[in-house]
Amino acid sequence: MIVPVESAPHPITPETVVRDLSALGISAGDTLLVRAAARSIGFAADHARQLLSALLATLDRDGTLLAYAHTGDQYVWRRDASRFFTADSPNITGGLAAAMLAHPRAFRSRHPTNSWVGIGPNAESMLSDHDENALCFAPIARLIELGGKDAVIGNVHTSPGLGTLHYVQEELGLARRTLVSGLIGAYYRDREGELRWYRKVHEPGCSLGFWKAYGHYVDAGVLRAGPVGRTYAILAEAAHAYPVDHALLSRDPGAVLCSDPGCPRCGLVTYAPMRMPRFLVARLARLIRRNIARDTNVANG
Repeated sequence: MIVPVESAPHPITPETVVRDLSALGISAGDTLLVRAAARSIGFAADHARQLLSALLATLDRDGTLLAYAHTGDQYVWRRDASRFFTADSPNITGGLAAAMLAHPRAFRSRHPTNSWVGIGPNAESMLSDHDENALCFAPIARLIELGGKDAVIGNVHTSPGLGTLHYVQEELGLARRTLVSGLIGAYYRDREGELRWYRKVHEPGCSLGFWKAYGHYVDAGVLRAGPVGRTYAILAEAAHAYPVDHALLSRDPGAVLCSDPGCPRCGLVTYAPMRMPRFLVARLARLIRRNIARDTNVANG
């Protein structure tokens, strides 16, 4: 169901955002995965912490909040053992995850590049085995089992899509069918404290084309949308989005690749080989433009 957008209330507070989140379809006791651009909501300050407060209030003590707390990776030819994943590693996935990591009830998974963070009664059971032996998006399976929901708040277009798409990419083996598979990874300490290299063979890759699935969700009747503060959000039950994603990518593995011809994550997938020539041409063009700009700067002093 699509919730019509109305004028956002003023001022934006955690209490007004709780009302918006509830109208979107988030309820007390839910298990909820969230990606968000907290600044876009319109809080006067402390954007991420205020959003976290609103989310936890909406879910109540029986609900569980989840977010990606990814830390990124290194290329094998630039391995730096001084950089290794720990429970305190800063995340690269935004302010909400950082605010959650600082929360006293936070539980973080041990995956060396794609850790998750959770707060609530289901967090530890969902994330305790998410380590170097697990798929990057393995907790999606538990989210589906628990009847959990997946929300994107404020970055519906700038960082689009639901986590079920990445999980289906891994499940169908698409995340292994890329030329960067095995060429990236990260150092981490195993449960015995030994420093090891995690070789990442599953690379879910770029999500900038995931908006291409939105129409399929709407056609299937599984997507809710509406305002959260001064921004926009979408929500779906993971168990309802998953079969839509599975059917879409089974039919066309490249259906949600991004539109940037120079994107290495999308240009080097082996299940869309026609993208590779475009990628090489785009990268060469960028290199030529960069060299021309450098020479021009040198010439101009």
